[in-house]
Amino acid sequence: MIPIAIKNRSIITNYANSVISFIENNTDRKIANLNDIENAINDLSSGFFTFFDLLQMNFDELRTKVKPLYISYKKQIPQTIISQLDQLKRIPWKKKTQSQKELQKHLKNITFESFIDYYKNFFNRYGLTFMNDIGIKVCPYCNRNYIYNASSSRTSEFDHFIPKEEFPIFALCFYNLIPSCKVCNHIKSDKLLSYLINPYDKNLNNNSFIFDAKPTGYGQFNLELKASTSNLKKAEDTLNNDLQLKELYKYHSYLAEEIYQKSLMLNDSYLSSLRKDFFDNFPHYIDGDFRRFILGNYGDDSDYSQRTLSKATHDCAVQFKLLQKI
Repeated sequence: MIPIAIKNRSIITNYANSVISFIENNTDRKIANLNDIENAINDLSSGFFTFFDLLQMNFDELRTKVKPLYISYKKQIPQTIISQLDQLKRIPWKKKTQSQKELQKHLKNITFESFIDYYKNFFNRYGLTFMNDIGIKVCPYCNRNYIYNASSSRTSEFDHFIPKEEFPIFALCFYNLIPSCKVCNHIKSDKLLSYLINPYDKNLNNNSFIFDAKPTGYGQFNLELKASTSNLKKAEDTLNNDLQLKELYKYHSYLAEEIYQKSLMLNDSYLSSLRKDFFDNFPHYIDGDFRRFILGNYGDDSDYSQRTLSKATHDCAVQFKLLQKI
């Protein structure tokens, strides 16, 4: 797992404004929808935050403050409203009267069910822009699959860290939307994994989890993900077992073997010769480029989000003392 660092706060603010503008201008009932939502948010929070605030809240606030409020709010919704909404949803949309359509939208807004619809519609149109703004190209959960997009379509997916099906109020929250590959999003699905760490978590860093190459024979290894501290052990188990990284990374054990071979073959004199030839041919390049040339991948932690398997490559290169030499 690698962290997602949002260095430009305006990305989040612009996202929140875009969502509100979309709901206001691209849905039926327009202002009425926003009024419903703001009133529901006000009832839920007793006026402590607005819809705009909710969209931008960091994940710790969502988890510790909003989640308990939503659970309490949901319990207080009269059963008559739930029953009425269920009855309306059973009627095919084309067969509903205009007043029934209006009522259904209103009830979905005040129960926050509408947030799932808004999420789907908004991200069908603006998901590519949102992904490009965040600027990562590799799944933060596994670091083994690209989530890069074509110029005109989005091939990546978004995992709702707190499942939107169970907690629709979080369906549009920036810090609940994790850009991810199809494999990780499919495996995690709508599960609420208690010990999984949100990639936006400020306490997560590039060294929180380390790939360890365990020998299984001469020049052969199993590549395993390990927590760097004991307090992350349950998170390690979640990544390896629930997200199945232990099984998935077995396939990539060849990577450890290749790095090990390079660590033996590339002695100091050979590396010195390669370095001279490299910079003679590419004088405008820098040390990071030479490391990438030797490793066949990025060797700097600032680049983990740009190329697949970069984290595993780096950790194996450190373990076998190759990176220290280059």
